Amino acid sequence: MLSRGVRGMTRERRTMQQRTVLLLDANMTARTHIADALAERGYAVRVGASIRAGEAVLRAHHTDCAIVDVALEDMPGHLGIERLHKIAPRMPVVVTAAENTRELEAEVRQQDIVYYYVKSFDEAELLEAVREAVDGGHAQLTGKILVVDDSPDFQDAIRTVLEGAGYAVISAYSKDEGKAKLLAEHPDLVILDMVLETATAGFRFIYETLDDQEHVPILAVSAIGDMYGLGLEVTDKDDYFPADDYLEKPLKPGELLERVERLLERN
Repeated sequence: MLSRGVRGMTRERRTMQQRTVLLLDANMTARTHIADALAERGYAVRVGASIRAGEAVLRAHHTDCAIVDVALEDMPGHLGIERLHKIAPRMPVVVTAAENTRELEAEVRQQDIVYYYVKSFDEAELLEAVREAVDGGHAQLTGKILVVDDSPDFQDAIRTVLEGAGYAVISAYSKDEGKAKLLAEHPDLVILDMVLETATAGFRFIYETLDDQEHVPILAVSAIGDMYGLGLEVTDKDDYFPADDYLEKPLKPGELLERVERLLERN
């Protein structure tokens, strides 16, 4: 069962899962690449190639952060930040540039921005700057999720999506480790791979923990459909399947976040 504090943050959770980034970049290749990276981390992304396009987005939609490249179609991006802030005064702005010079950096840092990013740097640096800009420098956690899966790659990928949406994530790589962390950490939700160290380990995890504590919703995930050509749909009326919901791997970040929110609100 959700704690009182987490239950009370349902509205906040919805807002954070729909956090929106405005991306202004005249280079279509760079714009698409950055937009895809942001979407993979759970952000809604609105794009444009000019300050004028950015102004139109800000008039129509709430925006949590803007990424503005210095080379836009209608004017230097950093010189248009003041226009954007007239519409969204508190919106943090990250400025990007394909190449840096001392003169350009001096001009950029005179603007009201939170970060200056040169595109030849590690992309993770830009994504972290966006996260800090949106979260005010610290993650505003909205719930604790235990992920039980024996794949390190899957753990890394799902952690990025969930933490990007504001959740605290605990990882376990086996049935027994998952059981121990379930009892010790008291998560609000479990995301469980149905095929762990054995083909039945996921089912055993569920049945062995049913009586240990108050109900914690379980979102089961598996690639069994892809591996064996099987399909599985779970509804509220199904009683043969022990989990509360089910998703086939590979997971789509948007659908994953929707299911997570739905289970937490239902509980």
